[in-house]
Amino acid sequence: MTNACPDTRWVGALPAGGACPNPGPGWEKSRLISDPAAPASLRRYCVYEWEGSGGANLGHLPPGGTTWLDRDCFASVGQSDASDVEAIVRPILTAAQDTQLEIPATSSLTGTAVDVMILDTWASVASQGRSLHGLAMAGIVESVACGALGNASCPIQALPSLALDRYGPDRTVDPIHGGHYGSQSQLVRAIYEAINGPNGGHVVLNISAGWDDRYNDSTAYPGQLSQPVTAVRDALEYAACQGALVITAAGNATGGPDPGERPIYPAAFEQLPAPACVGTDRPLVYAVSGVDGTDSPLPNARPLARAKLAAPAFAIPSRKKVGGSAVMAGPYTGSSVAAAEVSAIAALVWSLEPALAADEVMDVIRSSGVALDEDADFCLAPPCGRVKRASVCRTLNALRPADVSCTGLRIPAGTGSNVTYDHDTIQAIAAVQATQGDGLFLTEPSQPTSGACSVDTYSLLGAELDAAELCPSEVLSSDLLLPSVDPQPPTDPCPACMVSIDVLREGVILELAISDRIAATTTVAPQTLTLSLAGDAVSRYDLGSAVDESSGTVLREGVTPGKVYQVEIPDNGLAYRVDYDSVSIEWADTESFHSSFPVVVTR
Repeated sequence: MTNACPDTRWVGALPAGGACPNPGPGWEKSRLISDPAAPASLRRYCVYEWEGSGGANLGHLPPGGTTWLDRDCFASVGQSDASDVEAIVRPILTAAQDTQLEIPATSSLTGTAVDVMILDTWASVASQGRSLHGLAMAGIVESVACGALGNASCPIQALPSLALDRYGPDRTVDPIHGGHYGSQSQLVRAIYEAINGPNGGHVVLNISAGWDDRYNDSTAYPGQLSQPVTAVRDALEYAACQGALVITAAGNATGGPDPGERPIYPAAFEQLPAPACVGTDRPLVYAVSGVDGTDSPLPNARPLARAKLAAPAFAIPSRKKVGGSAVMAGPYTGSSVAAAEVSAIAALVWSLEPALAADEVMDVIRSSGVALDEDADFCLAPPCGRVKRASVCRTLNALRPADVSCTGLRIPAGTGSNVTYDHDTIQAIAAVQATQGDGLFLTEPSQPTSGACSVDTYSLLGAELDAAELCPSEVLSSDLLLPSVDPQPPTDPCPACMVSIDVLREGVILELAISDRIAATTTVAPQTLTLSLAGDAVSRYDLGSAVDESSGTVLREGVTPGKVYQVEIPDNGLAYRVDYDSVSIEWADTESFHSSFPVVVTR
């Protein structure tokens, strides 16, 4: 908790307003929202940040400081040879996304201006940013929205409002290039600054970030929301009263020894009513969860966090122009992708029907969506009903039935499929491989010296390891800087990884195309590969046991950015089981634990 919510930054609200009390030496004070035109509900928050030497002196906070102030929590985020691999698979993955979103090939529809504000790592339209996550969400918004309109120039634009502005262990602020993590109070500022978009028209706020609900409590008053979290809620209420539509990611699984469940915040605020200014019969925000190509929950789906709306979010690539050049990012798997897609559809609706209110926009999207087989886990007024998969074509058809036909585009619930690659694609990927691993030759599950893994685990070193080492996904912390105002999903070390199954030869190959955007100073190592069928883990393999045959480097010691590794894994009859629900890789690096979800392929 110390790393997540340090003693160096505190936020509090003055019940009666007035000036923020002066602190003692070493502390700097400021208003969270200093705009004189801001409502009193936002101007009442004071921020105190330690600028002195050594550890923060809490005795120098304003009188009674820790009784009315709460810590402001930080969080970390949550692609060469490898880039060549991504270039090969990108068109295939994009086509699969368009199919499941049911995007019409052409459209004669024209719309008016709508801004989608990306509250994320992206700081400026002139820069791709320190992290590509925010820019990638912007690219997904524009590709989905602009592809469905016939305007000569797209009237829908995705724009930055920096929410994650810090990087590095010293929590350095970079307002120019953005950061990898942020704070709850910075999200408040991003919401406020995003309300009045450059076009002066309708504004959609896309928040593909959040934190776990276990970090909501006030320090002084357990059971009550902390001051920074309360400020986020107040900012969202202000946004609603200004007519903005807020769409949020429901969250991804974190893993680790104490994995979270239920939706992250602010997506969980969908369970709260909007303020009276717009009507309390609508939720404060609209959460979105992700599904794969079969409409099943994602491999990294967060337990008990299925929102009423879902969208395709399995291995989704992004493309966004910056300074005249296209920047490629991803593929991404996670609820942030789903939120960006629904933000795009909402912008489309508002572009075509600007007279609609925010809740009416969402009513069109949900009522026209594809009913899936599972009920939502949370909503404003339970029971929540079936999850609906958002559809571009069905939404447009509901608005303009005479102009938009969905014949041949409709994908009934559960009838789609995840991407597979043909022989030529796999051969093209193999042609850019730079490094070969000598593989894992394991036939029997290992038994740890203490405890037990939840599924069979195969490791060359199994007899020498205890459960804490042999079952890393069950014991590693998912993030040293939790709680997260995290991108959902976080940075992926291997966005173009894949499992290749040779049915004729009964061979199973894992190919690791390591992202070249990982800092050379960061040690990134694959931990385990998990294969799942029907939503249940089948086998788990210790990838750290694999050795690079050319250098003799053990993968557990770290892989090189931009390189492609190949690992043969034990077959155990898996070559005949090609209908995996998910294949996941668990990673460890010097700061955090990540997961990658490679596409399953056959040859």
